Amino acid sequence: MRSRFTAFCLGSVDHLSRTWEANSRPKAINVDPGRQWLGLEIIDVVDGRELSSHGIVEFKASWSKGTHSGVVHERSMFRRDKGQWVYAGPEIRG
Repeated sequence: MRSRFTAFCLGSVDHLSRTWEANSRPKAINVDPGRQWLGLEIIDVVDGRELSSHGIVEFKASWSKGTHSGVVHERSMFRRDKGQWVYAGPEIRG
């Protein structure tokens, strides 16, 4: 999760693509160069240990762009793919 946040900060589309599960990865990943990412707060982690095959990370990421600011709040699902953690998408509740 932290490496993906850093990739958003740096605009590293290559890293985001490599760490996004192929089944859920969009064809184009757009990173807004005008958006400044300010901080990442990890709220909760479920599983995701060394021998786990999946995990969930709940986070808040704050940003600003010009006079606007906001927070992305998500519970993200991660899965292991060939030994590497990849983002599978937001946890869907309901």
